[in-house]
Amino acid sequence: MDDRILQLALELRELAQEGLFEGGDARYKRILVIADRMKAYAAVVKPREEEREGSVILPENTVVKPWEKEREGSAILPENTVVKPREEEREGSAILPENTVAKSREEEREGSVIPHENTIVKTREDLSNLYMEITHKLAQEYFRIFYVDIRTDRYLEYDPFLADAAFDADREESDFFMKSTDAVFDSLYHEDVNSFVSGFTKENVIQSIEDHGEFSLIYRVLHQGSPFFVNMKGTKLSDDPHHIIVGVKNIDADVKREKDYLIKLAQAKDEANRDELTGIRNKHAYAEYIAVTEKQIECGQLTTFAMIVFDVNGLKAVNDVLGHQAGDRFIREACGIICNIFKHSPVFRIGGDEFVAFLKGTDYVNIDFLMEQFNSGNRKNAASGGIVIAAGVAKYNGNESIREVFERADAAMYKEKKRLKGR
Repeated sequence: MDDRILQLALELRELAQEGLFEGGDARYKRILVIADRMKAYAAVVKPREEEREGSVILPENTVVKPWEKEREGSAILPENTVVKPREEEREGSAILPENTVAKSREEEREGSVIPHENTIVKTREDLSNLYMEITHKLAQEYFRIFYVDIRTDRYLEYDPFLADAAFDADREESDFFMKSTDAVFDSLYHEDVNSFVSGFTKENVIQSIEDHGEFSLIYRVLHQGSPFFVNMKGTKLSDDPHHIIVGVKNIDADVKREKDYLIKLAQAKDEANRDELTGIRNKHAYAEYIAVTEKQIECGQLTTFAMIVFDVNGLKAVNDVLGHQAGDRFIREACGIICNIFKHSPVFRIGGDEFVAFLKGTDYVNIDFLMEQFNSGNRKNAASGGIVIAAGVAKYNGNESIREVFERADAAMYKEKKRLKGR
């Protein structure tokens, strides 16, 4: 619709109003209706001079929905929208290049490849080859792959390291589970024979796949006299309930890396829990030990134990007179005295000159004998000017916290410390 049509509508209305048309009232009224329609239609379509080349002209009686009613991403244009011509489209738009013949949905098959000038995959054959190459590379993580019919135990073997690797239908074998066990048996590491024989059965493999989606068995085989770890895994294809894929993978490097990691982690934890000066466990380790022990008490696993709190006499005087290096030697010697008597109990350094021993088992049963041995050494050292260590003992009464046991032992230690100083 352009200005001329709009002008024609206006003129037509004016002529009708002036009575210049013959035909009576009925024709006159029809002329007015036509003129009003032409005017109304012209009002909703942009004039040609405001439209850019390539805009979309909507068919008569088309209703264009406004933006606010449209959902994001809708293909319906907002009211009065002018569609940009092809040359104004940004790169990446869905408009096809000039002279391109677009295939209909009926002509397209699912997954077909429509090539572009810079497309990596040009044809469907290229895509198929790409899939095969990816599959082959991933399969090389396994040194054997088997395709097994679980109804008959017949199978095909795939060697990923062959240049022309493929499942060869002409080399179909029978009795997969029996032959696989026989083939592996001679090379199995002796410690893993029983677990392999009991774990790798047809029933176990199928049941594990049904329950967990896969079967997995880790074992060791001998290679050049040394054991290395392998992982046998099995799974079903999503659309094939009668066959399974079984692969054997070398995981020796992965297992060794995991072991090295765990060893380093344990070493780091041990360093964090070890007192640098004495080499015994520190206050952090003591807190962890108490947390574990509390759980054992709650579960009824531990009902008898005792705690001994030690405090080394005279450390401040040694530091002030002889220096801190002499004080460090003093602490190490005192620690040695405690650990040599309570050999079967964990001993912790929880402060500068304070230690705690946690007695269970044999040391708990022999606690009176051990304390007499300890006190005898104290008396000899006091007479000769050696190291004297105050100690306080408290036994768990079955109805208190570890903290309360510690506080009773600590109070007994301070009482003994005062006695030793008063002599």
